[in-house]
Amino acid sequence: MINKIKTLAYVIRKRNQGESSRVITLLTKEEGLVDVLVRGIRKPTYRYAGVMEPFNLTGVVLRPSQVYYMLDEATLVKSYGMLDDRLRGVGLGNVMLEVVNQAARDDDAGKYFDLLNDYLLAYENNQSDLDHRASILIFLSSFMMSVLALAGRMPIVDGCWVCGLDRCGEWQATVGGLSHRSCLGNNMVCHSISNGAVEGLRVVSSQACGQLFEQSWSDKQAKEIFTIILFWYHAFYERQVKSLDFLDEVYRDMMSGRGEEK
Repeated sequence: MINKIKTLAYVIRKRNQGESSRVITLLTKEEGLVDVLVRGIRKPTYRYAGVMEPFNLTGVVLRPSQVYYMLDEATLVKSYGMLDDRLRGVGLGNVMLEVVNQAARDDDAGKYFDLLNDYLLAYENNQSDLDHRASILIFLSSFMMSVLALAGRMPIVDGCWVCGLDRCGEWQATVGGLSHRSCLGNNMVCHSISNGAVEGLRVVSSQACGQLFEQSWSDKQAKEIFTIILFWYHAFYERQVKSLDFLDEVYRDMMSGRGEEK
């Protein structure tokens, strides 16, 4: 007899297969990332179609098979309603789902489930603070730094990862973290870093996401911090985050809409 798996899961992505089926990627609390074949889900009469959508937290019963898991039951536990009227939420959400889908492919313990859950809650509780580009970039910086920490690749930001000192001087970003320019020259450099970005990186890496919104971030500082963290993420996973282009597009639409309102 095949043992069924009952677990909480987030819908991460979906792709069509055949005439009426879909393969849905779930991030589960116990099993990590799994691909589930859902037969008939694209038919109008399929009972779980509305449940198996991205940003939904679901309770599922899965049945192992040779290639995919099969879905026996699904219950909606919570919908985070990431789709707001300006698409800010879906822009942020797509980046988060793409990042966690990449990271969790190397993990079978489900450790990214709680991380995604915490940040979706943080998004829900701080939506009013995410009206500015700086806040959006700091939110994503915190999320991606947390992903790197869970993967065991937390960059060193408390001092120079080469000499171990925190003396004043010109800083640069390298694959190991922050270093003095005099310690590594120009090897493996992202770019030089301002002192404001160095302090910001230390704040982002040490404080909970909700606390970050209590501070004032300039667009320039937030962009520099995010660029550096994105460099570290790309250096480790060797994959580009494609949904960032869509997020930029969403932000331009937000600004355009505000201009029209004025």
